[in-house]
Amino acid sequence: MTSEPIPTRVARTGWGEHGFMGHRLFADLAGVEHASGLLAIALTGRRLAADDQAVLDDVAVACTLADPRIWPAKVARIVSGYGRALPGFAAGYLCLEGALIGPWMAGAAAAWLARLAARPELAADDEALARALDEEIRERRTLAGFGVPFRPADERVAALDRLLAARGRATARHWSFFARARRLLTARRRLEANISCAIAAAGLDLGFAVEEVAALAGALAQYTFFSNAFEAAREPAPALQTLDPAYVVYVGPAERTSPRAAAARPTRSRP
Repeated sequence: MTSEPIPTRVARTGWGEHGFMGHRLFADLAGVEHASGLLAIALTGRRLAADDQAVLDDVAVACTLADPRIWPAKVARIVSGYGRALPGFAAGYLCLEGALIGPWMAGAAAAWLARLAARPELAADDEALARALDEEIRERRTLAGFGVPFRPADERVAALDRLLAARGRATARHWSFFARARRLLTARRRLEANISCAIAAAGLDLGFAVEEVAALAGALAQYTFFSNAFEAAREPAPALQTLDPAYVVYVGPAERTSPRAAAARPTRSRP
């Protein structure tokens, strides 16, 4: 019995040269591509122009929020606190998929952003756009990429605003549409954009498909997890391995002996 071959477009190892996503690794990519360009090739198979790679570099810097007190970066740190970095790195990433906050939400943000930006009647009519945004929120009870906990605005979005403006990218189709949506939602609902929607807008303008944006955002967040996982593995903190009983407060019924335990106790014979 023979199985059907499984096709792949990722890579092929050869003698002296390797293929990667339709390109020759050493003849075409080595010495030319940046890490951000290699990420684009890994997701799409196509090469980005140098100025597009620079935009991706800007996004990677802006979205690096590595404070170890913030979940899920804290997860990476706790798991790595036993001396191994890779399990912590993996655990941090496992927290992203399906989470309502974090870089993976960029995929859901890209979906509604691309859908609304493709509607010609919303191109220059703010009232129509406001109604469309209201409908999105009514249907889903939330809007992916909007909402900033514990602070008035997401400073990463402001940083990316400046970076893209400096590169002449602030008027790109999805970024300018995103800017209009931000302005309307801030004024009408006091709802601020977070970095996941900014990544979605920038990614769409770089030609990434909607279904590629979540993976793009997740890959760009790697520095958040590697930094915490590596430091925690190199400098294990006992407090992350065992919780000090002094910090535990028990609230519940008083200690008691169960009927089964009482029945199992040997009875003492009288002298």
